[in-house]
Amino acid sequence: MPRVLVPITRVLALAALAMIGLGLSSADHSAQVQDGLVTVTIDVRCAGEGVDINVTPWSASLFEGDSINWVLAAEAHTDAFTITNKRGQGSWPFTNPPPYSAEGRGNPARGRGMRPNQAGNRYAYNIELVCSFEESGPYTVVIDPDMIIKPRR
Repeated sequence: MPRVLVPITRVLALAALAMIGLGLSSADHSAQVQDGLVTVTIDVRCAGEGVDINVTPWSASLFEGDSINWVLAAEAHTDAFTITNKRGQGSWPFTNPPPYSAEGRGNPARGRGMRPNQAGNRYAYNIELVCSFEESGPYTVVIDPDMIIKPRR
């Protein structure tokens, strides 16, 4: 998966990372899903003048009816994050729209209750978190991955 070191600005938008995002094949889907639950792991390292980001998988591939958990990696340099919808209120695959927040390790943000007829849709969302550095104040980091919904086989 992509690992990117970027310089810090007051608000760090990583929309360009979407250009290097990797889609999952059907074989990859089985490695990321267990009992209809896809897990996305977020690892962010706040160091020096940059942020090292790894979101696995970058493009989460869900089958119709799947659910999703976003979790922090054990070594992540943040304790909380929020999932937000980039397209607005009416465009989201789950019945309960974001924001979804997670605080602390082992407490995922969750997308549940997929609406019918979502196959073929791609949903852009943001992962928002805060990095703190010893030499400067906290900075908001915005990460821009995707979800892809596939028809159930």
